Amino acid sequence: AIDEAVRLGAYPLAPIFDRFGHVPPAPGMFAISWLDMRRMPARIDPALEPQYVSAVLPTDNVMIWFIANETGLHLRCRDPDTPT
Repeated sequence: AIDEAVRLGAYPLAPIFDRFGHVPPAPGMFAISWLDMRRMPARIDPALEPQYVSAVLPTDNVMIWFIANETGLHLRCRDPDTPT
């Protein structure tokens, strides 16, 4: 099965996609992630109040992160801005 997957994965995709004509680019990526900090080999003392940060960027997609640690389950979300 692996040999077949490698063989098929090496096939050029352009001839396949050419049959469909122009395919518009996807508007963005939707993602849901899970991170269990309790399983990390290094522990972070909750008294330090660690924060999870990411860059501030314009986006047209939704990204959701579930983070579990010793203090509970936390949710982070990045979503598109909407006109006011």
